[in-house]
Amino acid sequence: MGTALRNIATKERLGGKSPDVLTVDKIDRVTKYYRGAIYDNVRYRGKMKRSIYAILHHCRSTDQVPRHTKCPVATSDPDGKRNWCFHNRAIAEGRKPGPHTKKQ
Repeated sequence: MGTALRNIATKERLGGKSPDVLTVDKIDRVTKYYRGAIYDNVRYRGKMKRSIYAILHHCRSTDQVPRHTKCPVATSDPDGKRNWCFHNRAIAEGRKPGPHTKKQ
């Protein structure tokens, strides 16, 4: 996944400072989430598909347009306090979610 995204970013010469720009940091994050979605749901194809789809929404989320409704809660963590989504984890802990620009 990471290699494919890096190749696309290089081939298309993507760059700039827009929130939608594909940066090395974003590629690393997407790769980490993608790996987790596969490992956490290796026996459940439907859950794996939903988790991968949630990654796309999560990574495009901003403070103005939060897109965390599809972010999954692990079955071993029903209260969401160990959720990989910082936004939903903060809500589960009773805190206000931090800004999307801060690395969390």
